[in-house]
Amino acid sequence: MKRRAGVIGRTGLFKVIKELGEDSGQLRLHLVGHSMGAIVYTLACKKLAEAGSDFKPASLTLLQGAFTHYGFGKDVNVKGITDGPYRVVVETDAVAGSIAVTFSKYDEALHVLYAIAQRLARDIVRPFFIGDRDDPYGAIGANGAQKTPEAEEIALDTSPKVYTFAKGSVYNLNGKEAIQNHGDVTNEAIAAVLLSAAESC
Repeated sequence: MKRRAGVIGRTGLFKVIKELGEDSGQLRLHLVGHSMGAIVYTLACKKLAEAGSDFKPASLTLLQGAFTHYGFGKDVNVKGITDGPYRVVVETDAVAGSIAVTFSKYDEALHVLYAIAQRLARDIVRPFFIGDRDDPYGAIGANGAQKTPEAEEIALDTSPKVYTFAKGSVYNLNGKEAIQNHGDVTNEAIAAVLLSAAESC
């Protein structure tokens, strides 16, 4: 699924977004991806940046994203990687507005299963630091964007509130109170995030 999400993002969705943006002038397009969908939309933004497209999505919101927490990282120096695979999205301001990332320690699918799966794929069986911020195989939906200088962590309020998201910034939204599992992204707290992202740009 991870590989498929990558193909869809860098080929199909990238082309659709590019054509929509170039054909419609002042279109304000807000991208929202959950789980593997976070890969799809982030890769599409990466391709837009690499292609030198003049069109930039208005915002990017990643709900419990299923990719490495070093995705937007700078000087990661982990597993032989200097920068995260999606660092270009941040450095080139590929998104006109903000990038918001929800994460929760209660997302067992990402905090535990994702980290274990990444280890098994590489024949690594060390049992310590499974899924936490010190785990090189941790997920962004479990820990937020790590080693990302632009990232600011704020608490995701359980009740609807207005967030002020600045352009060019990355926000790690700690959902330990509002997100109780991987699919818990259809509540009022998440709706407030989406509305705030749309209104902040």
